[in-house]
Amino acid sequence: MSDPTSYGPGDPAEAAELEEALANAGELHEAGELEQAETIYRNILERYPDHPGTLHRLGIVALQTQHLDSAIELIEKAIAGNAANPDYHGHLGLARFAKGDFQGAEQCYRSALAFDEGHLDSRINLGNVLLQTGRVDEAEAEYNRALEADPASETAHYGLALAHLGRNDLDAAADALLAALKIAPDFLAARINLSNLLLQKGQADAAVANLREAVRLVPESFDARLNLGVALQQANKPGDAVAVAKETLALSPDSPELLLNLGAAHLANGEPAAACDALDRALAAAPDYAPARLNRAMACLVAGNFEDGWHDYEARPSRGVLPDPGIAELPEWDGGDPAGKRILVWAEQGYGDAIQFARYLPMLAERGATVFFHVPPPLARLFEGLGGIERLLVRDRDTELPDVDAQIPLLSLPYRMATTLETISAKPAYLTAPTAEDAEPSGDTRRIGLCWQGSATNPNDLRRSVDPGPLVEALDRPGIELIGLQYGAEGAPLDNPGGMVGDFAGMAALIQGLDLVVTVDTGVAHLAGALGKPVWTLLPFAPDWRWLLDRDDSPWYPSMRLFRQPSPGDWTAAFRDISAALDEWLAG
Repeated sequence: MSDPTSYGPGDPAEAAELEEALANAGELHEAGELEQAETIYRNILERYPDHPGTLHRLGIVALQTQHLDSAIELIEKAIAGNAANPDYHGHLGLARFAKGDFQGAEQCYRSALAFDEGHLDSRINLGNVLLQTGRVDEAEAEYNRALEADPASETAHYGLALAHLGRNDLDAAADALLAALKIAPDFLAARINLSNLLLQKGQADAAVANLREAVRLVPESFDARLNLGVALQQANKPGDAVAVAKETLALSPDSPELLLNLGAAHLANGEPAAACDALDRALAAAPDYAPARLNRAMACLVAGNFEDGWHDYEARPSRGVLPDPGIAELPEWDGGDPAGKRILVWAEQGYGDAIQFARYLPMLAERGATVFFHVPPPLARLFEGLGGIERLLVRDRDTELPDVDAQIPLLSLPYRMATTLETISAKPAYLTAPTAEDAEPSGDTRRIGLCWQGSATNPNDLRRSVDPGPLVEALDRPGIELIGLQYGAEGAPLDNPGGMVGDFAGMAALIQGLDLVVTVDTGVAHLAGALGKPVWTLLPFAPDWRWLLDRDDSPWYPSMRLFRQPSPGDWTAAFRDISAALDEWLAG
């Protein structure tokens, strides 16, 4: 660490003493002995209160220890004594940036560059503040100027990558991150960002390899290990994710985030009891940690422990995503006697969730409530025939809420109504479909509807969706007509009228004309089950909570049969099972 000492005493002996003291403090400072370095700096300032170099260094200590106001005050005093030093302006910019004063930070970096155009740190940090304030093009220009001055600056390449990410140019961002890592292979921030980018592009195995390299290079890095566990889960390697999380506990045994990841990995590995243990530890460390509470709900529910599961499920984020802001002003129904009350129930989460839990609305009406149901447009026609509803409200169409006593999100009804496995309302059918022309099956041909993909926005979609080709091959038989029920699919390997339907009522009409539906875990599975249509549902090894474990039927839908992966990612075995079941079905 160096600083000009020409602003010290004029006496050569005193100057030499000051130089020695600064050198000793500098060694301690660079070694991370901040308290000892600070003591020497303060001793110097007792003798030379306006010494710019010492003020500056003490300001850096304050910056490093997050005493930002002190850092700003000290570095400003240093600048008053030596205004032309670009390092002083650059470090003042860092302190202001850390305080959230982006305009002040920008001014500091520009001042540093005014004194020295080649001040690389200030050039890069100017790019950072421009990026932070949404000026992506200006930021990119500054990073490129930095690279012109020093093509081997890994931080400039990294900043350029962030600018590319700011405009969602994933390929250019990957190239810039790889350039940074070629210069500095142990640059963790670049490795982690590259891995996140690879995951975003669906390249989970590449992300895992990149993060394994990060752990090899920096084995003590908690962040590298934490991100490796996440990537392993997305690569459908939950057993490896469990192992990595357990190893990482040695670095931070009470980290709520790590324990959350361990719980999620156990759950994905089919170990709900172990998941609950990890999540209980997370909640002991951070009782208000909602993600751990939600994951604990999933673990309890999939294991059939509905009493604890419904309680924890109240932590789900969708409870706060109101379809109409006016709902926030209404009291929530607490589960007391609903007789005589006017209750607004509003749909949340996915379409399949709304279809599954719409069964509770007639039950609520049977208890004496007047029920209003608020739904998204694609479900409106489907629910018009659902009993027990006083009035159906359609999102973005019916903007005036009715006069009601209370409101409740749809997926809170099982909790408020104390649902257990034994008390699930599982009627053979509780929805009806509009009658389509020639909808009823006839003749010797068996018509099977096929849905192979859920919504791509669902974080679990990579695990639950399948390649339609092998599934079609498993179901191909003489006397079988396969009908696509895949909304929005292009290039489907079979006739796909489901790609043309306008809403779920239209999909229900298609399903009504079929003998059987074969589907992955998506809204079509719930719709077919709610219509009472025979439906075979393909499930990943670690299924969504509602399908429970180790059973081939569903307590929610009497007409449903479940086909599970025997191990993570093994759809081949599931297709083989469904093919054998089809032969039995055709023979029966």
